[in-house]
Amino acid sequence: MKGYASRFYQDTPQPCFRERDLPSGPTPSVPHWEICRPDVRPSLQSNDMVFFYAPGRFRGEQRSAVCYGVLVVGSRLVETDASRILGKVWLVWHRRQRCQHHSSKGEHDGKTRKNDIVLGNPERSRWLAGGGLDLREFDGGSLLRGKKIGLRRNFWLTEEECNAICEVLSKESDAASQ
Repeated sequence: MKGYASRFYQDTPQPCFRERDLPSGPTPSVPHWEICRPDVRPSLQSNDMVFFYAPGRFRGEQRSAVCYGVLVVGSRLVETDASRILGKVWLVWHRRQRCQHHSSKGEHDGKTRKNDIVLGNPERSRWLAGGGLDLREFDGGSLLRGKKIGLRRNFWLTEEECNAICEVLSKESDAASQ
């Protein structure tokens, strides 16, 4: 099992969780991640974890790396198989979205974003609208000291780090639902 921390932008519909107030796109029946990071998604396997973080407010203060959720990988599918689960409305939306994206070099790269749609395990994946933890302060700042975390940086996590972050998110999720 491995983990990945992905910086996301709150005004975009990636990642897709039912609990997110998405600016556009279909309401997801299953949490998933489909457009961003076509270089990372192919390497993800069942039970791997993807943590999503962004600047935001956490416990009343503005922070640069608030972790909002985790997608525990259930499966990774090609576009046509994903459409059987996510539906035709999703497929039309997905095709339009992937064709509008460009690489960091400005090149059209819609074909590279076509497949490797990562579907989350609905029971184990979670999204906390108010944020679950500040990754810069997590574990006494170990991610910051290890130079893993930065303003626009995505990074790999160890199994131990994944389990510890997941435990905190679970506790925050349980507290929020009470």
